Amino acid sequence: MESWEKLLAKALEAGNLRPTVGHFLREWRGAKHLPSWAANAIDDLLARAEWDELTSRFFCAAAFGTAGIRGRVVGNQSAAGELASNGQPVHAAVGSAYINDINVARATMALYQHCENWLLCNDDRFDIPKLVIAYDSRHFSRHFAEITAGIWEVLGGCALVFDVPRSTPQLSFTVRYLRATAGVVITASHNPRWDNGFKAYFADGAQVVEPHASAITNAYNQISTEEICAVLSRLRGAMDGYKVLPAGLDETYLRRLQDSLVDPSIIRTCAIEVAYTPLHGTGYPIMGPLLERMGIRCCPEESQCQMDPNFPTVQLPNPENSEALTRVLKLADQKQIDLALATDPDADRLAIAARDRLGNMRILNGNEAAILLTAYRLRAMKSAHWFSGKNASSAVVIASYVTTPLLDELAKAAGVRMIRTLIGFKWIGEKLEDYERKAVAAYRRETGMSIDYRAMDETHRRELLLTHSAYLVLGAEESCGYMAIDCTRDKDSHSAALMICEAFAWLRSRGKTIQDFLDEIYKRHGYHGDRLLNIHCEGADGMDRMDSCLKSLAKHPITSIGGRNVLRCMDFSKDDICDWDRKAIPKVPFWIFDLNGGSRVAIRASGTEPKMKCYLFHGAPKGNLKQAKEETGMILDEIASAVQAELDRRLS
Repeated sequence: MESWEKLLAKALEAGNLRPTVGHFLREWRGAKHLPSWAANAIDDLLARAEWDELTSRFFCAAAFGTAGIRGRVVGNQSAAGELASNGQPVHAAVGSAYINDINVARATMALYQHCENWLLCNDDRFDIPKLVIAYDSRHFSRHFAEITAGIWEVLGGCALVFDVPRSTPQLSFTVRYLRATAGVVITASHNPRWDNGFKAYFADGAQVVEPHASAITNAYNQISTEEICAVLSRLRGAMDGYKVLPAGLDETYLRRLQDSLVDPSIIRTCAIEVAYTPLHGTGYPIMGPLLERMGIRCCPEESQCQMDPNFPTVQLPNPENSEALTRVLKLADQKQIDLALATDPDADRLAIAARDRLGNMRILNGNEAAILLTAYRLRAMKSAHWFSGKNASSAVVIASYVTTPLLDELAKAAGVRMIRTLIGFKWIGEKLEDYERKAVAAYRRETGMSIDYRAMDETHRRELLLTHSAYLVLGAEESCGYMAIDCTRDKDSHSAALMICEAFAWLRSRGKTIQDFLDEIYKRHGYHGDRLLNIHCEGADGMDRMDSCLKSLAKHPITSIGGRNVLRCMDFSKDDICDWDRKAIPKVPFWIFDLNGGSRVAIRASGTEPKMKCYLFHGAPKGNLKQAKEETGMILDEIASAVQAELDRRLS
């Protein structure tokens, strides 16, 4: 059998592989300490002339992007030793573009290097980097968590690991509660079953932003595969060094989640029942006890409560897709339950369905849920005298630029601030950190005393923020992500579920449905419709096409869409844009086009999946609501077709 060097040289000479593929293949296969299973897998793919598979695995290096890395752990075509006889994966698929032991180790080493440097420069105590690690139910999640912990300990840090799968929001909470230097959760969130990932958090409990993101990325890009493999080889026998977090932390998290409610008595006086599915993920161990504790009867979809990396009952474990809710909606009908909830594998996203006046279960999209929660919480907080006309401007609603513009109208009517951020809850987390620092600094100037913000109860924290900076009413993104309290600095399906149940109970006590409430809002502010268009760009060729499309949008901006002229373009790749607090928005490839007639189109590349995402909005004037909904639907259909055609042209 020919050596891997000769097989690779022949493939490159024949044009079967790109030069970039050859570069990464040589770096990996030539590493002295490359694990034998990885070497055997590469040799097998070369010997079988699996050029497409090798291209998919080695066309690039997995980039440290939206707070971490994410991608495939199971190949399209498996290599020798990667699958067991029953077809289940036993080794993560080798490849520079994939998520496997080597790339997880690379991310861990880069994060450690930055944390160590940060402590040396910014901490007046002698301390070692302390890392909290959580993992979900996906393939290799526990294994990657152990690699992360083992490397952290070998490098000189202290690693604290959840002993069982736990959610992303609980990881965020625990980083803050234990005052760790950083956190990691091994998850690919709502991605397909063949994916996994490494998501990094910093000491504030939010996903890493600047200056941390650039420092970690630079370190990540400079670590050689040879260096990584050498460190991995030291882990044999060193995997028992990390510490297991106590089970009692669940109780601490459960207690703090109760602060998500504005008026808990509403739920106690109006008993409700919820059908719930965790979609084979991490949600139920917290969601079940949380709902029952608050007096909400939780009826779980038993077939989807078992954590399973194969997600056997759903095609895609994404609660944004109606197909994923099929079983929980059937359960709701069987049990005559009027509210159904679903969470994704790492339990940060929440999908909601509620029965309408005709008795049908209707799924709310993320924008509708954001409208419902914003309107209800503003009303409830004002009724509870949490803020009034005098200090209402110190209350804030924070949402991404691609979340419905109707939130601006709701905030304006209530006299509170509306803050827009880039896509990703890390930017909402960053705003909360800004508000915390501002409040603590102002208190110190005013009193001459320091205050332990994280140890404060919710009432005193609210008073501090309303007096000195800004208090969060709701954080929201259209992709079914919501945040209620800032002790967790990421979207949290658990607190979102409590918020929904409170709003639902309040409406039921008044004989109203969620749809009734939404229609009242539309009659007052005008109907706002939306649509999401995904354009998939799989593999090396797809990524090339997407990169060309982004460059085309930057160089030749869209001037009209479907015969509708662009009145204004916000080009986040070039323009100097600031938020309401006059903080500069980082420059990223993202565009918002406002069209004549009240429509809006936003376009970007996904930060977690190989696809372009297009967000379409249309606001109708106040008037006949039924007619406004019908006309808006037709307008959005027309715009969607025009955007699809425009991007297909640029992608080709």
